[in-house]
Amino acid sequence: MASTGLTWTATVSSIIRDGNWDFPSGQPEMQEIWNSINFLPQPHKEDTVIWQGNISGKFSISSAWEYIRKKKAQSPLADLIWFSGHVPRYAFTLWLASRERLSTMDRPHVQRIISDNVCVLCRESPETHGHLFFECGYSRELWEVIASKVHLNIPNMNGIPLLMWAATNCTGKKRFDHLLSRHALLIATYFVWQERNRRVFQNQWKTSRTLTGEALHQLRTLLLQHTKPIPEWAMNEWNLQGAELSSSAVPVHLAHPYSGQEASLQPDVQVQLARPSSGQGDSGQHDVPAHSVVQVHPAHPTTGQGDSSQPRGYVQAQIARSMLSWAEMAVSFRSTRAQPISLAE
Repeated sequence: MASTGLTWTATVSSIIRDGNWDFPSGQPEMQEIWNSINFLPQPHKEDTVIWQGNISGKFSISSAWEYIRKKKAQSPLADLIWFSGHVPRYAFTLWLASRERLSTMDRPHVQRIISDNVCVLCRESPETHGHLFFECGYSRELWEVIASKVHLNIPNMNGIPLLMWAATNCTGKKRFDHLLSRHALLIATYFVWQERNRRVFQNQWKTSRTLTGEALHQLRTLLLQHTKPIPEWAMNEWNLQGAELSSSAVPVHLAHPYSGQEASLQPDVQVQLARPSSGQGDSGQHDVPAHSVVQVHPAHPTTGQGDSSQPRGYVQAQIARSMLSWAEMAVSFRSTRAQPISLAE
């Protein structure tokens, strides 16, 4: 502004003369701005502010971000990983794996901490992204079983070429078999990575058969939560007939294993849980540590009391948040007639 000779309080009218623009001379950069104005002033109309970053002319944070950010072409793997109904932690793991950004043994910063770079799953080859997820014998056993279960004929390729093939052949938005294949791809990658981390950091091991069973169980759980119609073949293949999530009014009894707090509730009903007062100035506010396990048993149909002698209805609800006030926590419960379910929150 100083180079134009205009004051900081100058108005638009100060650069209009006889109904035309009267731009001050100045630096070349300012001259480019003046030259970009391709309309005549309209001094008899009310001034309006129009944001050119949005077709509506109204400013928004999202439109400002779209206006200033550097746009790149969408990744060809986007629809394979980020689809409607994906589990975020599964999708994010595959996204990092597809970009080779997971902390495998071949990464320089990991090599400075861990000298042994042999794959902990097979103990036969150096650990790389390609080996860990596609070439390792342990991982291959899991892939073969899951692929067979979802009727996915995987070609003889590994790594990015395989993901590109899946992105081309498994991303139909209206095809249930494609949705199932994408869920299977995400789950298999996530479970392999979790098993790898368990062995590296906790020295705990699971056989390929056990891990595959857990992965298939999780895939079936996702199908039970699927809200759209499921083809008959999938209902039979995954034994979903009569195993849908039920919202029937079956009372349950909920008790915290450490504090003794308890409450009875109906499925799909949110309740507030409060620890019974001890009479010693206890406010009833207790923090629940991360990953506390809440034990849920079916209530007796007449007394409403929990019956721990009937393990068939036993359910574990995993509290995912790091710290929660038990007295303020609301719990929503859904029962299933077929098997236990795990609640995320």
